[in-house]
Amino acid sequence: MLTKKFIGFLIFSFFLLNAGFSINQRPKGIISPITIMTGISTVKGNSVKNPFIGPIPQGALARFGKGANEEIVYSPDGKTFAVATTIGVYLYSADTYQEQSFLESNNYTKYIAYSPSGNTIAVSEGDISITIKDSINGNKLKTIQSTIQNMGYEVGCFAFSPNGNMLAIGLVDGTIQIWDTSNWTRLKIITGHKNLVSSMAFSPDGKTLASGSYDKTIILWDAVSWEKIYTLSGFSEVVDNLAFSPDSHIIASPSGGKTIILWDTTNGKKLKTLSGHSDTVSEVAFSPDGKTLASGSYDKTIISWDATSGKKLKTLSGHSGVINSLVFSPDGHTIASSSRDHTIIIWDPTNGTIIKTLTGFTNGISSIAISPDGNTIASSSNDPEILLWDSEGKKDPRPLIGGIPWVESVAFSPDGKTLASGTHNGTIIIWDTTSGEKLKTLTGQWGSIYSVVFSPNGDILACGTDDSKIILWDTTNYTKIRTLSSKEYFWVTRMAFSPDGHMLASGLFDKSIDLWEVNTGTKLQTLSGEKYYAYQVPVAFSPDGKTLASSSNNGSINLWDIKIGQKLKTLIGNHYYVDSIAFSKDGKFLASGLDDSTVILWDVFNGTKFKTFTGHKSSISGVIFSPDGHSLISGSWDGTIIIWNLDSN
Repeated sequence: MLTKKFIGFLIFSFFLLNAGFSINQRPKGIISPITIMTGISTVKGNSVKNPFIGPIPQGALARFGKGANEEIVYSPDGKTFAVATTIGVYLYSADTYQEQSFLESNNYTKYIAYSPSGNTIAVSEGDISITIKDSINGNKLKTIQSTIQNMGYEVGCFAFSPNGNMLAIGLVDGTIQIWDTSNWTRLKIITGHKNLVSSMAFSPDGKTLASGSYDKTIILWDAVSWEKIYTLSGFSEVVDNLAFSPDSHIIASPSGGKTIILWDTTNGKKLKTLSGHSDTVSEVAFSPDGKTLASGSYDKTIISWDATSGKKLKTLSGHSGVINSLVFSPDGHTIASSSRDHTIIIWDPTNGTIIKTLTGFTNGISSIAISPDGNTIASSSNDPEILLWDSEGKKDPRPLIGGIPWVESVAFSPDGKTLASGTHNGTIIIWDTTSGEKLKTLTGQWGSIYSVVFSPNGDILACGTDDSKIILWDTTNYTKIRTLSSKEYFWVTRMAFSPDGHMLASGLFDKSIDLWEVNTGTKLQTLSGEKYYAYQVPVAFSPDGKTLASSSNNGSINLWDIKIGQKLKTLIGNHYYVDSIAFSKDGKFLASGLDDSTVILWDVFNGTKFKTFTGHKSSISGVIFSPDGHSLISGSWDGTIIIWNLDSN
């Protein structure tokens, strides 16, 4: 028998497919060498320090968070290493490990590669373009649109040839484009893979190009004729990483499981298989002298191997997340690793000790909340940790440790003493915001918690689930008051209490809004009229409690008269989904966060756009006004929080 939750999943899957998303797709999201720019502005009557290195968007006071760390590469001279994040590229000194500059991207960044001369750096921006930047001043030299027959294909990887004359680009359709870097013209399109090309490297002697694919093969290509030399098969999963030995005779690649396969490039045969990791191997890299092979894994460790004998040398432990990038410095004296724990560790490969840990990287933000006094911003993500940010930017964020992975929603209590968090596995945690300790953990027979919200007086906590339920809790002892049941198969995505606390509005997956009487649990009415589904259906009451705002079709927002249940007006949007909305304290303005990465400030009375803020690189997951109304705060799946100045507007 089909369960209600499974039926709901089928409906949501249908929506995603019709919207052009795959079921497994997650929200994405991500200049001259700039000295640290410390912007000082006012918000809630105090100074705000911008901790971000590099320029901040126009109209912003500060940007918090570096974005999620992806690939890491050393410059050819070994003086600098670059870290790709969801918002751009950070350049670090390889001597001091200090940030030198930030190269901003127009879209989220996942892949980077230095040219062999070190003068330029190739940066992926979004899915279908690669920008060539001057590695010294960050100026954009060229943008490559990897298009075939006017259709955009997602970039899966790219690599420079050893002499720097060519750039090879692997695409989602299984083709590889070869570009001439002297004039940036496309030389060749080679075919052979049956799925996305996810890893690629030229041999150090420049004679061979190796490409790994989602079709579970590696193909070796002649780098002059572009004819296929060998096809290496036998992988259990996609091949999204590979590395040549310095003499070009060996290719190392994860097997798709817990092992590494070494291949002989002269005959395409398997040399040996290395076993030692307890989980899937994600990364491999040879030392510059070819004597050592390093591998990173989902088991959160790095293993160094004797590249000749295959003997395990050392296990490097220190990360608490999957290793997603691994590279030796050009002199071989250090290993740099990037992890899903949002750190980069610099290792001494001879003894396996940690030289330096770089922090400040942040995963995609799923929700934000601000404390009643305006001093603290809470952010959640798919990590177990919740971060508490100093809204003045003068302190590092403080983590709440010991949570459950994938926090969907956070909310401060009206007195600011506690924070509630709802997670994907249905756990609700109540935190002490001063000590950071867990006060209460609530579990039960319900689905994922997509929304948590306190009543205005703090006596009730409402939690919305993905199995059509709203659970009301008495916050004095966190006992359940009652459970409200919404329309079957449609999860509760967002909720809001009326200012007097008598009414609760809940946005459902089918775009309808239920209005509930809190004291009795009676459903008062359902506001509907839309004919499509949405992952998020944000709702917000005006400060006087007379009007309810909810997301509508095509990025628009509906304003409802609560008393009569009629639509007052629609704020016409720009064809993108609205993921978050909030009224200003005086009710004159409404902010909306969209999945096109913009934040719009609306004039409620006129129903017109007052201001559009741009600067995020991915969908906006939350917008909130500061308690004093001087600033607007937005959180994004690009892993950053931006504080926007409203005084100048």
